[in-house]
Amino acid sequence: MGGMSSTPSVRAGSIVPVVTTVVLVAVSAVGYWLLLGVQRGLFLNGVPASDPSLFPRPITDPAAIGTAQTSYLPLAAGTLVLYVAVLVLVRWSRRRAVGVIAVLAGVLGQVALLPSTPTLSIDLYSYLAHGYLAATPGSNPYTTAAASVADTPLGPVLLAQGWSPVHPETPYGPLWTHVEQMAMTLNGSDVTRAALTLKAVVVLATIGTGLLAWAVAATVRPGSGALAAAAWLLNPVVVMEFGADGHNDAVAIFFVALALLAAIRGWALVAVLAVAAGTL
Repeated sequence: MGGMSSTPSVRAGSIVPVVTTVVLVAVSAVGYWLLLGVQRGLFLNGVPASDPSLFPRPITDPAAIGTAQTSYLPLAAGTLVLYVAVLVLVRWSRRRAVGVIAVLAGVLGQVALLPSTPTLSIDLYSYLAHGYLAATPGSNPYTTAAASVADTPLGPVLLAQGWSPVHPETPYGPLWTHVEQMAMTLNGSDVTRAALTLKAVVVLATIGTGLLAWAVAATVRPGSGALAAAAWLLNPVVVMEFGADGHNDAVAIFFVALALLAAIRGWALVAVLAVAAGTL
């Protein structure tokens, strides 16, 4: 009877880490939602609602900036604390489900952020400016500054999204430049769809890196794959820079991770090609 009476408590104890992980990722999702709202307010501060394509921008509102920053720091700190808490659970829990839940949460988070607009950087819109130049006969993003697009028909559309014409010629390699060109060619002047196309590439690369991190870690130290994937996918920097803002660094990182896995597995040709792709 003593052994039978202890069974429910054992089961309850084994499910606690799973429930705790679900609660932590759910609270994190709410935190990110609030944080994105604060960041978007900062991003658009100075962009006039009456005519968002107006440039130069009017002066920003210092009071609004101060209020937003007061909210920003606690929210940013909270997402970091929750991130560490999830990793601790994944590391020390004996339930495989904990790691799987954490990784799935990271994947779903990236997908959920796909339609979001940038909140920290105008780079995504400058990518579209590069793509516009690459897709326009007689222009070249390697010799013409991205800022010059402000004087084209696409300029007011980008400005209305919060872009500022401040960037010079593209610093990126030909592989990414062709991706930018493809986004503009497929979507024309529809900036929203073109930005979504670029973000889709970035998000796929980010998720792919998480899966590669799992494979690399599991090869080097069996049993650590879920922890490595969760450490990447749930990282607040990865969430904001790639999922939310669509920075192209994610694509280069993916190819580096692929090269690492190929090197570990002894796939020399794949490793070399992956490094070459990342360089391009």
